[in-house]
Amino acid sequence: MDITKEQNNRLAKSIKRILIIAIKNKGTSFKDHFLIDGTLGNYQNRFKVYNKDGKYIRIGKKRAKIVKIVQSGRSTFYCAQCQL
Repeated sequence: MDITKEQNNRLAKSIKRILIIAIKNKGTSFKDHFLIDGTLGNYQNRFKVYNKDGKYIRIGKKRAKIVKIVQSGRSTFYCAQCQL
């Protein structure tokens, strides 16, 4: 599926914004991942859909179901309505 130049620009801006926020929050820490000083990152506290398979989120006045797929042994969670 091709995306328009406008969609590409919006996506690039969103990726940059999310990366900046993730870095400011010192990344994501699960299980045994620690920063060099022994502390944990806390970006995982901002996740909207991760590990919420089958649950619903609000999008405006609508509800959308979270879907989980496994690719090469890795889980991906996404909003079935927003991210096709």
